[in-house]
Amino acid sequence: MVGNWWVSKSGKNRLLTLPEWLVLDLLWRHPNARRDFQTLVPTIEDEDERERLQALWDDNQRIHKNPLRDPQEVADALQARHNRAGVRTRKPKKRKR
Repeated sequence: MVGNWWVSKSGKNRLLTLPEWLVLDLLWRHPNARRDFQTLVPTIEDEDERERLQALWDDNQRIHKNPLRDPQEVADALQARHNRAGVRTRKPKKRKR
């Protein structure tokens, strides 16, 4: 699986060696990790490992229902909102003579 987020350059599946908390954190933070996780898990030959990883995915719904937004997208949206807001100034009150 060349090009998979979870496969190292030497071809080893990192899902089998990383602790579960780290796998969940990476799944939550990286969209490519979520996509490639779903691609890689069905191809794992060891049935127990495949079931463990699938249960990890199923038991933690927040990782795919409420993923972490890309910080660059958040910053861009904030900047765009500021750019559209325009400039609001108060006109000075006219003095009565």
